[in-house]
Amino acid sequence: MPRRSFLNLLPLALLGLATLPAGQARLAHRAGSGHALHHATLTADGRHVVFVDQHLTIDAVLLSAPVDHPGAPVVLGPHWTGSQDFEVSRTGADVFFRTPARLLRRPADGSQAGLDLAPELGTVHSFVLAPAGEHLAFVAHDGTRYGLFGVAADGGSAPVPLDGGLPLELISPPRYQISADGARVVFAVVPAPGTFALYSAPLDGSAPPTLLAAPAAGDLLYRHRVRLAGARAVYPVLHASPAGFELFSVPLDGSAAPVSLSAALAGYDLSDSKHEPSPDGAWVVFLARHPLGAYSPQEAFLVPSDGSAAPRLLNAPLVQYGDVEDARFGRFTPDGQRYVYLADQEQDERFELYSALLDGSAPPVKLNAPLPAGADVDDAFQLTADEPCRVVYLADAAADGVTELWSVPADGSAPPRRLNSPLPVVGLRDVFHFTLDQARTSALYAANEDSAFGQELHVVPSNGSRRAERLSSRPTLDDPFLQVFDYEQRGDAAVFQRTQRAGTALYDLYIHRAPRIAAR
Repeated sequence: MPRRSFLNLLPLALLGLATLPAGQARLAHRAGSGHALHHATLTADGRHVVFVDQHLTIDAVLLSAPVDHPGAPVVLGPHWTGSQDFEVSRTGADVFFRTPARLLRRPADGSQAGLDLAPELGTVHSFVLAPAGEHLAFVAHDGTRYGLFGVAADGGSAPVPLDGGLPLELISPPRYQISADGARVVFAVVPAPGTFALYSAPLDGSAPPTLLAAPAAGDLLYRHRVRLAGARAVYPVLHASPAGFELFSVPLDGSAAPVSLSAALAGYDLSDSKHEPSPDGAWVVFLARHPLGAYSPQEAFLVPSDGSAAPRLLNAPLVQYGDVEDARFGRFTPDGQRYVYLADQEQDERFELYSALLDGSAPPVKLNAPLPAGADVDDAFQLTADEPCRVVYLADAAADGVTELWSVPADGSAPPRRLNSPLPVVGLRDVFHFTLDQARTSALYAANEDSAFGQELHVVPSNGSRRAERLSSRPTLDDPFLQVFDYEQRGDAAVFQRTQRAGTALYDLYIHRAPRIAAR
C-alpha cells in the first residue's frame, strides 16, 4: 500500500443537497469556480465554528457561525491568506487572526469590533499563542527589519520587543517557538551571513535575550529542526570538520552550556534524522544510520534530554535494508512509558507498527496483526487518551489495497479490532482518512461504507465498544461521488465539510449535534 498523508488525501469533489440527518444543520454554502471554505475549527466552549472563506480572485474572509442556532455566519474580518493563520482562545470566547497589516483579537460571536494588538509596528507576518493563552509572540516588519514582539492576549498593555535588536533571519517569517510553560520564546538570529545562533527571552519582555547556542566557525545550526523538550531546546548542528551532524541540548534559560546527545554514536549518520521529545521533556528519540557502508539501517535511539546518559537503541534488530520510519511518525504514549513507531523490521518495505518500553525492560512488541502480501500500516496513526492507551491506525490488514481503520492497545496486550463497518464489495472500498476527537477517545473517519464511490463521515469509540455511527447524509443518485473532509469533534458537536465539483463547485460546511459516541 503506498504511503499516504492526510493532506494529499483531501478530496476535490462532493455533495448534493440531500435530506440532512437529525441533529444536523448546514452552516455555510458557497458556489462558484475557485470558491472554497477552509479550516473549520470548533471553539473550546463548543459554541461557534470559525472558518475561512477563500476565493482565488478576492481576499479571504474569516467567519464565525453559532452552533446551537445556525444562521448567517458573522464576518470577523479580512484574512491574510487562505491558510489557517488564526487561533481560538483557550476559553473559546475570542479569535486571534491577522489581516493584511494587523493582529486582531475579536469575540468569536462578533459582538465587538476587533482589538488591534500590534498597532503601528508594521506588517504582522506571523504569531503564536502561548499554551495557557495569556500571551502571544509575533513577528512584524516595519519596512526595514523583522522584529519579534510579545503582547498580552487581552491587549491590556502595549507590545514589548523580545529580540533585543538582534538580526533575525531574513526569511518570511523568522522561526520562533514558545516554551510549554509559556514563560520564554526561543528564536534564531543571524550574527553573520551564513551562520545562525539560538537565543531565548522572557515572553513578557522582562529581561534581554539570552544566548543559548552559537556553533563554532564553519558549523551550521539547523534552526528549522529546533524542538523544545520541557525546559530545554534540542537542535542539530552540521559540523564542517569532521563533517557530520551532532545533536545538542541546552537549558532554555541559558543556565548551562549545551551538551551533546549523540557524541557516543560517532560515525553514525544523523543527516536525515528528526528528533521527538517526550511529553514531559525528559527524553528524546532520534534516528541515526549505522555506519555499515552499503547497508546503512536507520535505527531509533533514546537519550535523556539533559544528556545525563548515553543513547540507547530503542528498536528491535532490523532485517537487511530495514529502517525505522522518520521520527516525526513516532508517538510517545501519554504516560511517557512507551514509544510507538513504524518500521520494516521483519521484511524490507513492509512497514508495521511496534511499541517499545522506554525503560528497556522488555523487547518491542508488534501491534498490528499479520499482514497479507503487499500490505502495510499507514503512517497516519494516532494515540488515544483512553486507559489503557490505544493506537488507532489505517492498514490494508484484511486485504491488500483495502484500507480500514483499526485499534489496538499500545502495550500489545490484546489483538487489533476493526473499527469501521463492512465496506462495499465494489467501488473504492476504503477508509480514506481519520482523526481523533478533542477528548481523544473517539475516532471520526471518512469511508464509503454506504456507497460504492462516495464518502460519508462516521464516528466510533476508539476501543470499538460500539458500532460506528454515520454523521453525514448518504450520497445521492445525482451526486454519487460525495466526500467529506476538514472535520473535528468536540463534546457533542462535530463539524465537517462536503464539496462537489461537477461543472460548478459547491462547498458546504455542516454542524452535527448528537450525544458523543464515548467508549463504554
